[in-house]
This record gives sequence, C-alpha cells and structure tokens, in this order.
Amino acid sequence: ILGVKHNYLLNESTYIRTVAMGSISRNTYIQDNFLPDGTKYRATDVEDMNNSYTITSFINKKFNARINARAGVNSQTYSISTFVDNRDENPDLDEDGIPDLQRERDFNGYLPLLQTFVQTQFKINNRLTLNTGLHAQLLTFNNSYAVEPRFALNYNLGKSHVLNFGYGLHSQMQPLPVFFLEIEDDNGVP
Repeated sequence: ILGVKHNYLLNESTYIRTVAMGSISRNTYIQDNFLPDGTKYRATDVEDMNNSYTITSFINKKFNARINARAGVNSQTYSISTFVDNRDENPDLDEDGIPDLQRERDFNGYLPLLQTFVQTQFKINNRLTLNTGLHAQLLTFNNSYAVEPRFALNYNLGKSHVLNFGYGLHSQMQPLPVFFLEIEDDNGVP
C-alpha cells in the first residue's frame, strides 16, 4: 500500500483533507490431487490480482463549540484479473480417469465504487451528543447502490462511562471474486 495525504486549511474553522492511495494484492493457489493408482493431476488453479486505487476528500467545518459538520466523496477503482480452473467434485465425462476441468472465474477489468457522505455532530449539552449522517454508494459494475441513514445519541454518565444508542444501515460490497463465479445451469450453460 502506498498513499499520500494533504490537508488544506481554509480558515480557523474549516479544512479540506484529501487522500490518494493505491494497493496491490495477488493470490496464487495450485492444488494437485492423486488418483488411487498414484497418477497426479492439477485439480485447482487460481490466479487472482487486485489493484485498488482510491481518492477520497472531505471538508470539515466547525460552526461553533457545539456544532460540527463534514461532507465528502470517495472514489475507489479496483483493477481485477481473476482466473480459476477447478476439477474438484466434477464428473469424468470424457472417461480419461480424471475429473473434468471447469472454468469457475475468468475476468479482467475494472470495478469503480463511488461513495459520498454527510455527517453532523451536535453537542446538545455537556452530557448529550447527537450524531447524524447519510452515506450513499454506487457500484458501477452492476449499477447497484445503497443509501444509508446513520444516527447516534451519546449520553455521558460520568468520567469513564457513556451510554450510546445508535442506528444505521451499513452495506458492503461482496468479496470481489464472488462477482465473477461462473456456475452452469441444468443445461450445462455457464
């Protein structure tokens, strides 16, 4: 992972923070199996590469000692190459003594995930704080989106105890290889 962060002070109560980063992840997995007669064959072959590029920026404004607000955007692009061939638990239709090979994943491309949010904090008094927010995300690969309200109320009981009540919807993208799993239907069509 490599990243850079930049803070820009607009005035005494407002700043903008921007972060850009990239990460590289690779996974290779090979499984060999043996037939009862000792014949070795390649059962599973996995090659996964996931590069992620992210730019996020938000503006933070402190209106006074009791009210603070923040709004921002996040753009994350996944560059993915995923490939899986598998023989495990497959039939031997060609009768060569080795289970038939099936392609389970084969994708090379990009998945952009766009997010935006706004949140506020209001200190009602010395003991009670209200946090509210709204988060939205769009996965352009399949045009799925989520809009998620967030709410929290914190009551300070004393020096070391706080009672919290919170509500929020929190969506998450499935692990990337799940998007590309190829399964045959009853007619053998992937």
